[in-house]
Amino acid sequence: MTLQAVLFDLYDTLAWSDWPTHSAMLAGHLGVTQAEVICAYDHLRDERDSGVFADSAAVLRAVMEYCNLEADDERIQKFVDLEAGHLAEHVVLYEDSIPTLRRLRAVGYRTGVVSNCSPSTRPVVDRLRLEDETGVVVLSCEVGQFKPAPGIFESALRALDVSAEHSLFVDDRVDYLDGAAGLGMRTVRIVRQHAFGEDVEGGDHPVVSDLEELMALL
Repeated sequence: MTLQAVLFDLYDTLAWSDWPTHSAMLAGHLGVTQAEVICAYDHLRDERDSGVFADSAAVLRAVMEYCNLEADDERIQKFVDLEAGHLAEHVVLYEDSIPTLRRLRAVGYRTGVVSNCSPSTRPVVDRLRLEDETGVVVLSCEVGQFKPAPGIFESALRALDVSAEHSLFVDDRVDYLDGAAGLGMRTVRIVRQHAFGEDVEGGDHPVVSDLEELMALL
């Protein structure tokens, strides 16, 4: 099948996010342990990713309640502002991300981003100008579907007007790649030297360490 589109995960694929520093920052301001914050975010993962929470304030309220903290509006807004400022400084694109996206589009490939994330990611996407650099950005919290379920991939494919068989998906998690492969998409796993992703068991996918290696596989 002729390849027409290349879709990318966001975190640990196109962008680097310092989750240990993020969770430590929140823990320090909340007055709880970092382990408690991490546990709260893990417990709320599906709700965060699927759009149950309307905005960052709702997510932080749920985190505080999970940690048995008083969650009044003024305090929550303080933490929303702190988190937004932290993300603005600590989420950055890998050096090869924008050049690769532009190179792909220059030779005729359609491109997109498919990310499992909470509402705090929309400002990140806007700041990184990924809507300008790709054909579509699909965030799980906005479409109510999250990887590896087929719905989130199908949303991106419809927006790009391309079939799964003519598409390739790049992610750092093999279970998400398994979901894309189940639809008939080609897949590539990226394993960055600097990343905080989770190592999850899954199927066999070609592996690259940067996006320059990806170009050789197209």
